[in-house]
Amino acid sequence: MKIIGAYTLTDLRTGKFYVGSSGDIEKRFKRHFDDLQSQRHHCPGLQKLWNDYGRLRQSTYPTETREQAYELEQDMLDRFKGSVLLLNVGLSVRGGDNLTRNPRRSEIVAAIKESVREKLSSLTPLERKQLFGLPGARNGMFGRTHTEEVRAKLAEVHRGNKYCLGLKRSDEQRRQISEMAKRRVGELNSFHGKSHSEETKRHLSTLAKSRNKIPGNARSVVVGGQVYKSLTEASRQLQVSPALMVYRINSKSSKYRNYHYIDECPSTIESTVGA
Repeated sequence: MKIIGAYTLTDLRTGKFYVGSSGDIEKRFKRHFDDLQSQRHHCPGLQKLWNDYGRLRQSTYPTETREQAYELEQDMLDRFKGSVLLLNVGLSVRGGDNLTRNPRRSEIVAAIKESVREKLSSLTPLERKQLFGLPGARNGMFGRTHTEEVRAKLAEVHRGNKYCLGLKRSDEQRRQISEMAKRRVGELNSFHGKSHSEETKRHLSTLAKSRNKIPGNARSVVVGGQVYKSLTEASRQLQVSPALMVYRINSKSSKYRNYHYIDECPSTIESTVGA
């Protein structure tokens, strides 16, 4: 006759125990001991105790239905989940977290990370895009646009951001980025077969022109009698950094006596420039 209910397997030396439930407890006990003897039991703690001693006390707690057996097992897990005596890895009869209490947690996490790393490294850029890109109807914003209010909020959030300020990539990172870029050709390029709209072209053109436009507060610079419209232009033409240009202009050294802002030029230089 089948016995339905919850059960425990207890190591009498340490008092540590394993909790379970079954619709046929005797059959379940046989499965436990077969797995322990074959060194393949799913509970590492119970397997270790069995290997050290080879004996476990079997206790049964019969119920009328299988659902009641589940409830009794869960009640026992809840009551002893904070105890060092409980050997169960999982704390729920319906599945759940089987990693946090696992003695091999670090080993399992490392194996998972390595497996994911190998899987991702084997994907081509196109496969990555198909897997993670959520194109077309799979994209939550497909066929939709942000409202003006949302756009304003996003612009405010990102205005003046310094996410990459001071970020310096290593030579290895630069090499990897370069190799990835070399593979983004033809159909692997997200812009393949597309073209900018006339509105976008005009916008890009305006941005490009503004980059070359000298700011209204720019100060002209004189170096050795040569006038430059701005400090930035002088640094570009002389192939030195803007910071070095500022240093030379403000330096008291005679070596840089010919470096001046045009509005601070000595009269002798001003006459040379105007000649």
